[in-house]
Amino acid sequence: MAVLAVLRGPYVTEQFNPHDDIRGGAYRAVLDFARAQGVADALLVVRDGVHLDPSGEAVLARLEPYLRERRKARSWPGTQLGGRGHNATVTRYRLNKEVVGILVEAADGLFDWTHLQLPEDLCLLRSSGSPWLTTIAHEYEAWFDLTPAESERMRQTIPDLVPPVRSRSDEIARRKRRRKRR
Repeated sequence: MAVLAVLRGPYVTEQFNPHDDIRGGAYRAVLDFARAQGVADALLVVRDGVHLDPSGEAVLARLEPYLRERRKARSWPGTQLGGRGHNATVTRYRLNKEVVGILVEAADGLFDWTHLQLPEDLCLLRSSGSPWLTTIAHEYEAWFDLTPAESERMRQTIPDLVPPVRSRSDEIARRKRRRKRR
């Protein structure tokens, strides 16, 4: 899995390159890890005018008892809709063992969360509402916004998923070497 680590402020952002999906056991491990770290909510989106397949509607019905919030919106983590009249229903569900089970039964990977079979763009949010995991499933993009401590715990828990994080000085040295080769 090709992964690029980018340093940004107090967070380490682990960005997965397009087409590198987190699937199967790794998908389940990420959801279980998020819950164990106290990540509060799962967010899903249905754009206005989109009619989900019955299987997608069934997933939403199963998640309904865990609903925290349902709102109309033009944006959510990773997405800003353009044009007038473009809206979506954004729903937040309490991330608990039951919700993780439903999410794992509904999809085998992060990039499975696309219309029409399922709601789109599964994101995981901290209790503050800030993203912990953002996906733009139809563009095959996903990234984590982790503190250094979270990144290290994830590296220890799911070692194949998270590469070593480069220090700032390592990154500067790598850029200098690249410039010299040009």
